[in-house]
Amino acid sequence: NEKVPFHIGLSNIDAIFVEDIPEEEKIKEPDHPIEDFYGNEIMKDETYFVFDCDVVLEQNLKQYLTEEYEVECYQAQ
Repeated sequence: NEKVPFHIGLSNIDAIFVEDIPEEEKIKEPDHPIEDFYGNEIMKDETYFVFDCDVVLEQNLKQYLTEEYEVECYQAQ
């Protein structure tokens, strides 16, 4: 599993590493939220993250961190 660091600027978070979670290690939540922070419906088997009261789908994680936590995201070349 390759970890991708998000280097954090003006927040109380130092860094977040996002990596693929093996299927057997994922927590299956039968009573999951209906939609995420951006109003996207959360479908069965989708991965989501919880920040305090905010629920964020995996595909919206980068947008959420950059907008809500002013995270500076870098990609190595």
